[in-house]
Amino acid sequence: MLGINSEEIIQVLTMVSLAVIAIFVGIKKLLKDWRSTDAETSIITLMHSELERLSQQNTSLSTELGRLHTEVINLTQELQKLTFENQRLQTEVCALTEEISIFKRMSNTTKGN
Repeated sequence: MLGINSEEIIQVLTMVSLAVIAIFVGIKKLLKDWRSTDAETSIITLMHSELERLSQQNTSLSTELGRLHTEVINLTQELQKLTFENQRLQTEVCALTEEISIFKRMSNTTKGN
């Protein structure tokens, strides 16, 4: 019949326990790797969402910056027009002041006679 001695039983039990330990360690490693991959995927998804949000914000800021630039150009043109008008008015004031001076001199010379 089958002669099973204690050494064979110990060897079989040792192999079975090693197989169970190996399976347990393998499952644990797979779970750890799966969790790690899941965390990495989650982080990458969050970063992608944040990049999309920042891209939209950048587009909005770029549009507003373009509008501001256009407004600055318009204001600069208006300032140039006002500066030219101011210079023209100063020239006219000088001419009128000169005419008033001439008129006063003529008035004084007429009164003096």
